[in-house]
Amino acid sequence: MDISGFRRTIRTHTVPVGQRTFLRCILSMILCIALFFFTMQAVLADDPATPVRSINHRGYNTVAPENTLPAYELSKENGFQIVETDIAFTKDGVPVLLHDAEINRTARNADGSEPDRMIEIRKITYDEALVYDFGIWKGEEYKGTRIPTFEEFLQLCRRLDLDPYIELKGDRGYSTKVVEGLVDLVRKYGLEQRATWISFDKPYLEAVRDCDRDARLGLLILLWLSTDNVEQSIQDVKTLQSGTNEVFLDVYCFCLNMVEGCAALCRDAGIPLEAYFIEQDLEEELKKLDPYVSGATTNRIRYDELLKERDRR
Repeated sequence: MDISGFRRTIRTHTVPVGQRTFLRCILSMILCIALFFFTMQAVLADDPATPVRSINHRGYNTVAPENTLPAYELSKENGFQIVETDIAFTKDGVPVLLHDAEINRTARNADGSEPDRMIEIRKITYDEALVYDFGIWKGEEYKGTRIPTFEEFLQLCRRLDLDPYIELKGDRGYSTKVVEGLVDLVRKYGLEQRATWISFDKPYLEAVRDCDRDARLGLLILLWLSTDNVEQSIQDVKTLQSGTNEVFLDVYCFCLNMVEGCAALCRDAGIPLEAYFIEQDLEEELKKLDPYVSGATTNRIRYDELLKERDRR
């Protein structure tokens, strides 16, 4: 082979200096664009603050009686997409909406008087619960409101295009079979992709996950005067992951300045954070909230609208 001739051929086809510079510029631009898109994808994946969730606590309960269908209808009217509720069971096993173990705070006799004894929901049947008025304590316009079943709540969510945010309360003694029944009801109305399940009790959330590997789960914790319990809670949240579901920490705040420290720990761990703020007049405080908080459960304040208002200033 004539090596010298081969070398002459290579030199003959060498790209001119000007073209090489141009190609380098094009290549650099492509690399910069690719790096930008990869960076943005990473930021969006790690930042649960998009989109922001506004959750209405027990319905629009500042006006309507809590945990009733009229309250959730008002949630819709006031722009909420996500509605929180609590599940209790009657003596005959009917799941109903009730926050307390007893009915006395929100139930009245037909004449508007208060029951003369403490009545636990688990000790009366559903038909016996229907005797009581769960609306009149909030105003005459709600007279005759009955305690709703969980299924009626889901039917309303389906009809009004609402997302259920379901708390399984620690004092209710849910069995695995009971949890399976609740998950099946959510599936019955096609809401499994829109529902969120929250609880202070990790075993209940584990039971939901075992029934639905895609279920969105939030572990509730109380945030008092320190964040000492947050790191362990973050580890507990991670154990709820199935590989296909979304999990998050949900903090019940008694001191707003504790949220900053909690948000920092969650951010470092890559765990989304939501929080409860059920006091009535927190608009200005919530505008200053760490942007890592991706959802807020409130009685009337829409967190998403609050942030839009803040950003317009």
